[in-house]
Amino acid sequence: MTIISGRLEYLGWKRPWKVDGGSNAADLSREFWQFAEQRRGKPIKHVYDRDNYMLKADDASEFDLNYIEAGEGIIAQKREGFGMFNVAAYLEWALLALNGRQIIATITPGGFWLTNAPNEDVPGVVFQREGNMGVVPPGMERAICKVGQGAECCIFLCGGSTGLECAKFDPAFARQILDRKARGQMNADRIGDCRLLGRQGAQ
Repeated sequence: MTIISGRLEYLGWKRPWKVDGGSNAADLSREFWQFAEQRRGKPIKHVYDRDNYMLKADDASEFDLNYIEAGEGIIAQKREGFGMFNVAAYLEWALLALNGRQIIATITPGGFWLTNAPNEDVPGVVFQREGNMGVVPPGMERAICKVGQGAECCIFLCGGSTGLECAKFDPAFARQILDRKARGQMNADRIGDCRLLGRQGAQ
């Protein structure tokens, strides 16, 4: 069993998935692809929610793990008939949602589990009523997002049609922002540790 804990810095699927434990740092992508190679062509299932993603061996599953090349796309394909689920899409969503947060990754021959640290205390964000941009309530932009504070400003703080918005949980937009950060093309530099709570107005 391998356990990796620390602050996640995810800058893109094809870049290192850095977990900074303070005195050391690890590339979580290497651990994931080593696990994937062991399970390639074998039965697999996944379990997920807003703060967790688990890919694990399950002999009762009708889906087998399949990919062409490590570092590229990866799916679970139905053994008989048509059907699949996109492992890369679900896993990357977890990496985006947990980005900037304290996480724990547990890797065994039978599973890859990514979750938030149980003792973390982080700000919450909700989606707007429509779309994937997050609401930035009045005051949050200074207290949490650090607008106007140079490198300390969160990279996901954006101006939109409703004013300031959070792009952390919009996968397509977040990928573009993270790529710009990785290339050193932003003044803001901090990956905010906010957690997604749900959608505005949802019960």
